[in-house]
Amino acid sequence: MENRDFPKAFLIIGGSKLFSIEKPIIRIGRSLDNDLALDFPQISRKHAELHYSQGYFEIIDLGSMGGTFVNGERITDKKMRKGDVITLVNLHLVFGQDEIPDSAETEQYLMPEDPISAEKDTKSFEDDNSNDNVAQESGSY
Repeated sequence: MENRDFPKAFLIIGGSKLFSIEKPIIRIGRSLDNDLALDFPQISRKHAELHYSQGYFEIIDLGSMGGTFVNGERITDKKMRKGDVITLVNLHLVFGQDEIPDSAETEQYLMPEDPISAEKDTKSFEDDNSNDNVAQESGSY
């Protein structure tokens, strides 16, 4: 049963992966029990939550070591607007609402496999915006 009051919303992860927001609380972090599990060692196990309430989305930092940033500003909580960029360590998540991008433009987000096997399948790539190398699991974030 679809909730007509719940808006279509999504995150674009790292510029290419699409994560549809389909419930009022989305838990974000490195732990596999999060709704959005990100395989980056610098991201906290329970890093942040995205909440929908009273007609808007809000991002809340859960006391993470690296912090949560929206449009370059470190936040503890912040009301989200279409196009806002959430940064967790050096991973960018673009918040979108209303129109979900065509699947030809983005890949569907896939949950990481268990951390033990994921370590064997990692590769490094250079972030276009910095000289830091970042480990990424093949096929998921």
